[in-house]
Formats: sequence, structure tokens, C-alpha cells
Amino acid sequence: MQDISARRAAAMSGRFVLTVAVLALGFSLGCSARDRSVERRRSFAIQFNKQNLISTTNAIQSKLSKDILAALELLDIKAINNPKLASAVLVGRKNGTYGLFLFWIENYPSIDGAELRFSSRNSPVIVQTSDVEMKQIRAQAKDTIVFGSEYDWDEASQLWRSLEQIASPAGLAVRLLHAKAPVTDWYPIELYKNGTWISDNPTRR
Repeated sequence: MQDISARRAAAMSGRFVLTVAVLALGFSLGCSARDRSVERRRSFAIQFNKQNLISTTNAIQSKLSKDILAALELLDIKAINNPKLASAVLVGRKNGTYGLFLFWIENYPSIDGAELRFSSRNSPVIVQTSDVEMKQIRAQAKDTIVFGSEYDWDEASQLWRSLEQIASPAGLAVRLLHAKAPVTDWYPIELYKNGTWISDNPTRR
């Protein structure tokens, strides 16, 4: 994954290796191997995002970590094989480009795209995850049950003009895809544009 995911992958391979090892010791021998694996990776994800929340001064990363932690706390382990969106943020950058950050919870990453809806009146747009990013996401499955994708657009892309028309998050939604088929319900997208959170309902933040 680009940008955020690259930093997360680097952190996971370095300073949190010891954390994973310590957490793994805490599970009883009476649990199945699958249960131990899920709980270990869930604990890792919680610790990672708590640490990220403490260390970051970036408003977007802070929002993503808060959303992920809330979703992990409410997670039903029995449903771990079903992807569950934890956070979705569309960022309009000051340089005119856009980025969509999606994070979800799943036992093993199967998501290879997303369907983006601007409003109930417009046809959704499908975006695909690159093979390179898919490889990076799958590599993270040994440590975590939280996965993410980033999609970026600039003036040269066909979708850019539609993104420029967005003035509020009303109607903005996304759902995750596997082999171009939806595997989650529609999930609201938060909007962060030119350094400001934009929302029709401030309580959502």
C-alpha cells in the first residue's frame, strides 16, 4: 500500500516484533490454533493502533486509528472470516489530488477492490487494488487482522472531476469487493478536504 501502509508495514517489521512475541505468550493452551492466531493478531492490531494514536499528530491517521480501535473492540470473533469495514476517509489534498483510505477487519485478506458511490442517484464506480498492493496486504496477515487500501487520483484521472464536485459527505459511501462482487454493506465515507473535516453531522467525527 502507498504512504500510510508503507509506514505501517515498516513499523510492523521492526519495533513491534517484541510486542507480538509477548502478546502471543498470553493465550491459554486450551484454545485452538485458529483462535490463538486470531486473538494474537487482534491484540497486535489493538496495540499497534493505540501506539499510533499516541505518537501521531496527523488528523487523518488519528481518525483512522480511532475508528479501527472502536471496530476491534466490538468485533465478533466468530464472524472474523467476513470482511468488516472499520474506517473510510476521502482526503482532498491541498495539491489538488485525492486519496481514499479504507481499512477493514478480516481473518485473511480477500478484498481486491471497492465500489465507490457519490450519491443514491449516481451509478457506483469500481476501483481495483493493484497486484503489488495485494501482495503487501497479504504479507501483513501473519501479524494482524486489520488491512487497508489507498486509492489515489489526480487531474489526469477520469474520476478526478467527480471528486472535485463533492462539497459534503452526504451520500458518499463505499463497499468492499472480492472478484468484483460486493462482500460488505454500504459504509459511509468521511470527508477531509484542504485540512478540514467536512460533515453534515459533526457528531460522526
